[in-house]
Amino acid sequence: MKKTFQKTLVAGSIGLLAATSAFAGNPGTTNLLFPFISTVDTAQTFLSIVARDVTAALPVGTAAPVHITYVTRTLASAACSHFDGDMAMTANDQMTFEISNRTAVNALTGDTTSTPVQLPANANNRIGFAIVNNDIAGAYGTGAAYAGHPLYGEARLIDTATGLFFGYSTDDLHTLGAANPSFAVATGNGPDATVGAPGVLHVNKIVNWFSTGAVDTTWVTLPLNTEAVMGFTNTNTITYQVRNSNGVTGGHYNNNEVFRSSTASHTATCLGSVTRAALLDPIVATHSANGGWGTFVRTAGDANALVYKNETLMPGIFGGRGNFVTRVPVM
Repeated sequence: MKKTFQKTLVAGSIGLLAATSAFAGNPGTTNLLFPFISTVDTAQTFLSIVARDVTAALPVGTAAPVHITYVTRTLASAACSHFDGDMAMTANDQMTFEISNRTAVNALTGDTTSTPVQLPANANNRIGFAIVNNDIAGAYGTGAAYAGHPLYGEARLIDTATGLFFGYSTDDLHTLGAANPSFAVATGNGPDATVGAPGVLHVNKIVNWFSTGAVDTTWVTLPLNTEAVMGFTNTNTITYQVRNSNGVTGGHYNNNEVFRSSTASHTATCLGSVTRAALLDPIVATHSANGGWGTFVRTAGDANALVYKNETLMPGIFGGRGNFVTRVPVM
C-alpha cells in the first residue's frame, strides 16, 4: 500500500509539473474558448467577459462589440449545431450573463453597458462550448467593427440536480489573435502547448479514476481546430485510446499496478463524451473497478484536444450528492 501510494504521488507530481507548464498560457488575447457549457434544465451557465482597452484612453461608452459562437448538442446526439451573434459591450466593460437567460443578470446588477447574445429557449438540455472573438480582422457577416481588445473570461456552472459547482478561467485556453484563430497551434500560445518550446503539443493525457463503488466517471473531449471548423462546420474530430505507461500497447492499470490489454478507443466529433466502461472495453473494465489509470494516446484526427473528467458521487458517499469536473493532466 505504501509503495503504491508513493509511486502514485510521484506520478501525480510529475503530471502536475507537466500540467503547470502546459497550462501557463499567455493572458489576454482577442479570443476566448469556453470549453464546457450546459443548458440542462437543472443547470445554469454564467459567463463573464472583460474587454480591456490597453491604452486606457478611449472615452467612456466607446463601443467594443465581441462575437460569440455557441456550439451545442443534445445529450443523446453527437451532432452539433451553432448559434452566433455580436454582443454589445463598451471598452473596459465587464459583461456577465447566463447563457439561457434563466437569471436576468443585467437587470439584477444594473448593467446598462452590455447586451449579451443568449441561446434561444429551445436550446435546452444541451451541452457544448463557446468561442468569443473580437479580432479587428474578424468578419462574421454582421457588419460590426471589432476593436481587437484583449479579452478575459471566466465561467461558472451550477447544476442543482447533481450538485455540480464548476468554475474555470479561459486564461490558458485562448490562442493567438486572428480573424480565424486556431486553438491547436503548437507555438506555446494555444491550449496544452508548451510555453517557450514551439512545436510541442501535449496531445496525450493521463486519465485515472477512483473506485466505481464511490464515483461514476465519464470524460468529455473537445477536439481543437480553427474557430471556423469548431464553430461553424463542426467537423473537428479526434480519436484516443487508453494505453500503457509508454503509450504503446492498448490497455490500462488497476490500482495495484497490474496491466490488462484491450483495444477499445474513443472518437469525439465536435464534442464527445465517453463512459469509463466504453473507454476501457466492458470486458476488461472490471479489472480496475477499485481504481486505475492509463495514458490517453491520440491515434487519429485533429492535432490536439482538451479533455475533462466528470465524476459523480455514488449513493452513500458523502451524502451521494456531488459532481466534479476537472481538466485531466497532460502527458
